[in-house]
Amino acid sequence: VGAAKSLPPTHAIVGSIFHRRGLCSLEQGRLDAAQVDLDRAREVLTAALGPDHPRVAQVQASLLDLKQLRRAKEVTPADPTPTGE
Repeated sequence: VGAAKSLPPTHAIVGSIFHRRGLCSLEQGRLDAAQVDLDRAREVLTAALGPDHPRVAQVQASLLDLKQLRRAKEVTPADPTPTGE
C-alpha cells in the first residue's frame, strides 16, 4: 500500500487503508484477500487506537460481514447447469 510506506506501520491511517482495501476485496468477492486486509486493519487500529475505539468496531463489523458471506457461500448450492430445454 503506497501511502502506508511513509507512515509507521502501526499508524491509524495505515489501519484505515487496510480496512478500505479489505472492503473493496469483499465487494469484489475476493474473500481471502479481504480476510488478510481486514485482519491487518484490526491489528493496526487496535494497536493505534485501543480495542474499544469505534474504528476498531467498524473493522469487527466488516469481519462479521465476511464471516456471514463465507457461511452463505457454503450453504448456497451452485447454480444448476442448464439442461438445454
